[in-house]
Amino acid sequence: MSQLAKDRKGERGVVLVLFVLASIVVFAVTGLCVDLGMAYVRRSTLAKAADAGALAGARHTHKGDQGLKQIVRKVAQANYGIAMEDETEGGNYKVKIIRPGDDVVRIEVLGDTVSPTFFTKMLGREDVTIKVASEATRFPLDMSLVLDLSYSLQRNNAFDDMQDAASGFLQNFDDNTDQFGIVTYSTWAEEVMSLRKNFTSTGTSIIDGLAAISDTNISEGLRLAKAQHDSALPRTAALKVVVLFTDGRPTAFADNFWMDGATDTCAAEETSGTSGAVGFARIVGSGSATGYLGSAPGGTTSGSGIDSD
Repeated sequence: MSQLAKDRKGERGVVLVLFVLASIVVFAVTGLCVDLGMAYVRRSTLAKAADAGALAGARHTHKGDQGLKQIVRKVAQANYGIAMEDETEGGNYKVKIIRPGDDVVRIEVLGDTVSPTFFTKMLGREDVTIKVASEATRFPLDMSLVLDLSYSLQRNNAFDDMQDAASGFLQNFDDNTDQFGIVTYSTWAEEVMSLRKNFTSTGTSIIDGLAAISDTNISEGLRLAKAQHDSALPRTAALKVVVLFTDGRPTAFADNFWMDGATDTCAAEETSGTSGAVGFARIVGSGSATGYLGSAPGGTTSGSGIDSD
């Protein structure tokens, strides 16, 4: 055998060794990439589930600390299990409630789970522990409910529904950190509960006792809600919110009307039906008055409000 043939035979042996070594390296790197990729997916899912739990907790501070923690864990575990298509997998979550002051509530969620390995298991690594952290801050609310008392609600058998919806709405907020006020409006508006904490019981009782009357003066209801917020004690962290309940378009408004100085009636233009509309108003100066004007049943125009001083 020539020397050249011997050299080529030796090279074939070296190539085989190099191929085996390279295959091991490629297999190990591929396995590591697969295991790390699966771990990344689990971590991303765990983080999203923790975020969902923290947000759910921020919406349920009125449930108390223990109830809040249960909701956080339940929501987080459900989100993780659904995303992983295995409801038996929920991850482990620790919930911490922090109250830094000014009625602010911060919910911290620490989640962890284990991602099993497949390829790196051969290197002695059975699984990878994954940890995430999430946080949601719940700021207090100063909220005014502006409730429609127009008779159209009663006529359409919807007034009871409005009362039920408003009472149920109150149950979703925290008596200890939030403040609620109630303004009602028909042809005129009235503050029936000033902004206050511990509002659920009182507010529910007030709402249950409401009755439908007259027209729909939305602008006056909103004006009084703004005045309610402007006159309340300031809370630096509180979010100011106005929630309007109504069944339709405005049918009444407030304005300054011309007054005959000798009487307490204000001039009103006929809109439809019978003429000769008369309204009552509070005199605010010589020759003028502030009052409310709305559309009365039967197609006539009427004014209503407060008798002059």
